[in-house]
Amino acid sequence: MEQFFDTNHNSYADAGDGATPGVTAIARLKSLPKILRYRFFVVAGILPYTVGAAVAYHMNGSINWWLYGLGLLGVFFVGAGIEGMNEHFDFLKGGDRVFAGLQRSKVGWHLPVGLTGMSLALLIGLILSLLRGPVVMGFAAFGGLLALAYLCPPVRLSYRGAGELAIAIGYGPGLIMGGYCLHGEDWWNGNVLWASLLVGLAVLAIALANEVPDYYGDRLVGKKNLVVRIGRRRGAILCAVVLSGWFLTLLFGLLIGRYPPLLILLFGLLPMAYRGARAGLKYYDVPVQYVKAIRANIVLFAIACGTAIVAYVTW
Repeated sequence: MEQFFDTNHNSYADAGDGATPGVTAIARLKSLPKILRYRFFVVAGILPYTVGAAVAYHMNGSINWWLYGLGLLGVFFVGAGIEGMNEHFDFLKGGDRVFAGLQRSKVGWHLPVGLTGMSLALLIGLILSLLRGPVVMGFAAFGGLLALAYLCPPVRLSYRGAGELAIAIGYGPGLIMGGYCLHGEDWWNGNVLWASLLVGLAVLAIALANEVPDYYGDRLVGKKNLVVRIGRRRGAILCAVVLSGWFLTLLFGLLIGRYPPLLILLFGLLPMAYRGARAGLKYYDVPVQYVKAIRANIVLFAIACGTAIVAYVTW
């Protein structure tokens, strides 16, 4: 998860070290975008949340754009908070920099950004709950607690082999149901659940693929995620199995009428998914080459979510 959209593993240096003499305030501000990397705002946050809103549009014929925008702001702050806190705790533990030497130094913005992002997300959750009822607060609290359990001691699901499931739940059902319940009451209906399943499986594939190149670094710092526990080759195989399950879920959902017919276009992603899975199985021990598998999974996720948004709105 630490490199959800940054596939150039362990090859960057964070500018603006809060403990480094001579670093100006401008340099520190320039380092801030590196903390708020695009993976949370553009990919992992906006798309599933908007899929939920699109399902609500399909079910109800309209959505409240003000609520959508306010919720989107909350998603951004949650992403910023997760990123900042993840970088902070990861630095303390030593993850992602075992082989980086002196390229990566502590950045003073991490913890403040993490705490500020979470606090602002909580405030928005409270406002939305006043506008839409306690169910919204329930989803906001669930998402926040899940993020903290993934990141923070003593739970640290990312170190206990349960982080992948937490990511899939949070960025699949969590965001889609949360996006839906701002506009509809029956957030447990079949359309929402099936949409959540499709997105959740795609996110799970990314999470698994992303851990393979970091195997040795994670293992050395005691991060016993699923790939560390089962090994890189089995991790690559499991990722391919999840992708296969994704296409089978899509097929079954279309056959029983749970997905919009337009989603049949997603089968056009089969060749890319196959090439990505094949690259993963071939290069699981060559991180530079394995990046191809990660990128294929990210592209599949983004295209699938974008297509789903259009499909539900026009269904």
